[in-house]
Amino acid sequence: MATPPYPEDEHSRQAYVDQLGLLEEGADEVFEEILAAATSYFQTPIALISILDH
Repeated sequence: MATPPYPEDEHSRQAYVDQLGLLEEGADEVFEEILAAATSYFQTPIALISILDH
């Protein structure tokens, strides 16, 4: 299986994920706010988000 190329901006992407603090303990409230905004904006009953860490 071929390995995908390492993104050129991976360090800045990971730094932004770390800065947001979304993967820290107790971040559930932040996720709930983001999901509520997404369901409202897209007028859908549910929304899903994925955040990739290291």
